[in-house]
Amino acid sequence: TTGNVYKRKTGVRTNYHGDKEFIVKVQLPMSDPPVGQALCYDEPRSFQCGLKLSVPGMAKAVRMIQQAGISGGLKAYFYAKREGTNLRVFIDKLAPAQLW
Repeated sequence: TTGNVYKRKTGVRTNYHGDKEFIVKVQLPMSDPPVGQALCYDEPRSFQCGLKLSVPGMAKAVRMIQQAGISGGLKAYFYAKREGTNLRVFIDKLAPAQLW
């Protein structure tokens, strides 16, 4: 899935990671069932974006987060990569849990 990436609070597009893959945290809304958007950001919080839960593939990601994520199944880590001003989140498998 993809989302537009904006630098936190300023609205300026940023590319902290260049062309490399990196790990993002995806945080579901606390509603049951989750609706709307999941929050997505990297460790230094160089950006944050919303991932629409209604796009194809996100139902699988939501199940993965709820079943194997942290914080009571609300958060999980995935690999991601910048593609221009978009962020591609690879939702086929979880990344290892991080300490952030």
